[in-house]
Amino acid sequence: MSKVLVITAHPKTKQFSNSLTLAKHFLTAYRQANPADTIIQKDLSSQVGFPFNEVALSIYQKSRSKQPLTAEEKTFATGRQAWLDEFVTSDKYVFVNPMFNYFIPAEMKSYIDVLMQVPITFHYLSDGNT
Repeated sequence: MSKVLVITAHPKTKQFSNSLTLAKHFLTAYRQANPADTIIQKDLSSQVGFPFNEVALSIYQKSRSKQPLTAEEKTFATGRQAWLDEFVTSDKYVFVNPMFNYFIPAEMKSYIDVLMQVPITFHYLSDGNT
């Protein structure tokens, strides 16, 4: 049994969309082929995100110098950690998003920024490569 995380960043949830239609067909087929798997759907367009902003930078700086966090920073850090834990504990990933100006939506980019955490989702080798 696998845990599948479906991450959607799409503002057109109520309108026709090729990417959303494809995702729906894929998930229907996947559920039929893998009925024991758990599918978790995360809609980044309707959730408050955790962007790399002043609060995130403050948390990073305070964690390096072992300073206590404010209540706002603790809430932010807890939310970011929950997103990271959800990703790390999943076995499979499906990313659903349109292409705007040949790039992904800002919500998806911000989500990927949350996930890129040394040494949790990647690490550097002694020669500086990942």
